[in-house]
Amino acid sequence: MEYGNSGNANCNSTTVNPTTNACYFYDVTQGDMDVPCQTSITTSDCYIPTGSTYGVLSTSTSSYVPAFAATSGWDFATGIGTVNAYNFVSALSAPVVSLSPPSLGFALQAIGTTNTVANIATLTNTSMGALTFMSFVIGGGNSGDFALSPSPNCSGTLAYGGSCQFSVTFTPTAAGPRKTLLTITDNKAGSPRKVMLTGVGTAASLSPASLSFPSETVGTSSSPMMITLHNVGSATMNIWQISIAGANAADFSKTTTCGSTLAAMSSCTVTVTFKPTATGARSASVLFSDDGGGSPQAIGVTGTGT
Repeated sequence: MEYGNSGNANCNSTTVNPTTNACYFYDVTQGDMDVPCQTSITTSDCYIPTGSTYGVLSTSTSSYVPAFAATSGWDFATGIGTVNAYNFVSALSAPVVSLSPPSLGFALQAIGTTNTVANIATLTNTSMGALTFMSFVIGGGNSGDFALSPSPNCSGTLAYGGSCQFSVTFTPTAAGPRKTLLTITDNKAGSPRKVMLTGVGTAASLSPASLSFPSETVGTSSSPMMITLHNVGSATMNIWQISIAGANAADFSKTTTCGSTLAAMSSCTVTVTFKPTATGARSASVLFSDDGGGSPQAIGVTGTGT
């Protein structure tokens, strides 16, 4: 029950406005239920005023003390209270459990490495009672590339209005698109629930993730900075092109030790120099086109002309 055994001020029919409050039931806390009685039938728990034949059920026979008074929470007089028909019907027609987002997509990830920030799916129980979890499984497709980590905090039961999260990580075992399903089974309508998990594995591991050059006078060249391309796959990787593109591509130049192929577990380097043609923030990307998966891989480069 939404207002429990001891009552809830947010659902108290005496203090809230039923037309604006979101409760499904309203706790009646004032008044009582009067049950008639007469001396010819009972002489206990019946208060009968002097000179009268009929009286009212009471816990005292000498004064009126209601036997069925309305109190906070469930009581004999009003049971679970009065229903807000609009809110109640709306709740019945709405999904009892929401799970969002319906899919989790991961950025390009080097084979054998794990994304540093887990992607999260949130489950919320909007039903009238507690939700009980039965299982949550990652299965089908490339299920070995995805994992629940840390263990989901969705376990046991989830109270009405409660939420919990499933944190998923991606560790590709091969290059190219990878996908599977997270399946959640519980005791509510709509079970089992599914979240699509997708990601792209690549044999081309690049470091660092970006290059940021110190401020440089317009027309002068900076000290070089280096990008390392490492083939983390088990096969030779073909390199088709390494180029610089973007808004201020002309402000950056490169030299490279990379050839047309890169053997498994081998590395090569690209050296980048910044020579601003104008003042202010300058940016571009170094693009690696290859068959390692997820091509072209991009490394952002930035600098400031002064």
